[in-house]
Amino acid sequence: MGNLERLVYLSMKDCKNLKILPKNICMLKLLETLIISGCTSLNEFPIEMLRNMESLKVLLTDGIPIAELRPGRSSCILSSLPYSLVDLSLQGCNLSNDALPKEFSNLSSLRRLNLGKNPICSLPNCIKDLTRLDELSFLGCNYLKSLLGLPKLRELNVVYCESLETITYQCSPL
Repeated sequence: MGNLERLVYLSMKDCKNLKILPKNICMLKLLETLIISGCTSLNEFPIEMLRNMESLKVLLTDGIPIAELRPGRSSCILSSLPYSLVDLSLQGCNLSNDALPKEFSNLSSLRRLNLGKNPICSLPNCIKDLTRLDELSFLGCNYLKSLLGLPKLRELNVVYCESLETITYQCSPL
């Protein structure tokens, strides 16, 4: 796979038998979109691979239980994502507030973030510093109670968040 130097789009969606991503995937320097959603048998997530994917703009990992791949180290995986990401979907990855990193400072280009169907209770701190974020989804986060200090967004999806009580936004400096 590493010989496909000009590959820009790779979908392994719903590859139920995939247990590990090929190590030479990090050699795909031009890869912009990686879809591994539904690869539920994946039991290893190579952090080194993520760090080296400098052109990656879209990463879809829906349904992969990231918190279970490296118990207690999911925030390490997520804080190692490449700075080039614009669209990140972590829907249904079994991520709680504790599993998310304290900051996403490396994701300064992120515009779309999907955290739907995760056991999140409140706005994760890492989101507050994502100044370029336009779209944020918590679709189906049944335990979500409050979103305090949201950055300015174009679109916020909180459909099926039955426990949600409070939403506030950050104040804009004068």
